[in-house]
This record gives sequence, structure tokens and C-alpha cells, in this order.
Amino acid sequence: KIPAVKSTLHEEGHEPSSQLNYEALKADVRRQAWISELQRWRDFNEVQFEPHRGVRELKLGLEETARKWLQPDRCSSEEVVRRVTLQKFLSLLPPSVGEKTRKQQPQNIEEAVIMAACFVEDNRAASLQAQHLQLLGFEVALFQIAILLKKNSRSAPLGINDLLVCCPQ
Repeated sequence: KIPAVKSTLHEEGHEPSSQLNYEALKADVRRQAWISELQRWRDFNEVQFEPHRGVRELKLGLEETARKWLQPDRCSSEEVVRRVTLQKFLSLLPPSVGEKTRKQQPQNIEEAVIMAACFVEDNRAASLQAQHLQLLGFEVALFQIAILLKKNSRSAPLGINDLLVCCPQ
């Protein structure tokens, strides 16, 4: 498929390397914008009450960081809602899922939902696999105990040391 794309771009008067450079530049600009927005959001979320400064200063600090983050003079009200919703959604996810989703830099909540659902499913599958391995370990230990019991059909009961030799941890 790549040669077909390159030849189509070349036929339309575009140099393939310039198109690829444009895509790389576009991706870099998006990444930088995301990092900048994330930092402004963190600044907003890190505002704390400082008793020696008072509640009026807290209000001013919140308003200032909210304006820097949400940029109401440059964004539509719909964009402000999108930003608030996306960040609240990410904050409500389990920490590992939220961090993985945030690193993928979703552009909207729909992308974030898809990414988070995949990460939640991956976590669920990993957890089930860990539980399965743990159960398998118990089954092996029980099997080893059964073999030891069969070998030692002696009248003396098995001691804890006999079991530890059979099933070291």
C-alpha cells in the first residue's frame, strides 16, 4: 500500500518526503499541545487552600488557573465542556488505566473511552491469568502432597517438614 500512496502523492504534485515530514510535524505539534494542556490542567488541579493567604486568594488562584487551562477567550463553550469532561473522565478511571489512557493523548472523550475500555480489558485479562496461575500452583502443591501421602503409607503421620520438602515455596 505504501508504494501506491507514494505514487499517488507524486502524481498529484506532492513530494512523498514532504508529505511524511508534514505528518511528523503535525503529530509533534499535537503532542506539544497535549503536553501544554495537560500541564495547565495539572496547575489547576494542584491549587490548594493556604490558610495564611485566605479564601479570596484561593478563589483568584482557581479562576486564574482555570482560565489558563480552559482558555475561554480562545475556545468555544463546547470545547470547554469537552476539556472538563475528558479530564474528569480520566480522573475517575482506576489510576493505572487513567495514566495509560492519558499517555495515549486522546483528542476527545470518545477516543478516551475506547482506549480506557481496552486497558480495562487488558487489566482484567491479566488479573484472570494471574488467578489461574495461582490456582494452578495450588493444584500442583495438592498433587505433590497426594504423591507424598501415597509414598508414605507408613503409620506415622506426616509432619510439616515432610510437606515443606515436598512443596517448597
